[in-house]
Amino acid sequence: MIKGIDFTGITITFYCHDGEGNYLFHKRSDECRDEHGRWDCGGGGLKFNEKLLDGVKREVTEEFATEPKEIEFLGYDEVFREHEGVPTH
Repeated sequence: MIKGIDFTGITITFYCHDGEGNYLFHKRSDECRDEHGRWDCGGGGLKFNEKLLDGVKREVTEEFATEPKEIEFLGYDEVFREHEGVPTH
């Protein structure tokens, strides 16, 4: 089964910045689930029974090899999109 297609996947999205207006982005590789080659702010999937802010901390550490100094929750949005003709969530 594929997360986001066969069952709902909860995505964590985050922005890393230095407090002076500079933001860190990375280019999505061919190993990513979708949107290959696009620039991205950072994110990943929430694990089962994981608290939201714990998931953000884990994803920042996994993707950028550092721990966040501060996390500010900005809200949420429902995201439905299509990738290569297949609806995803």
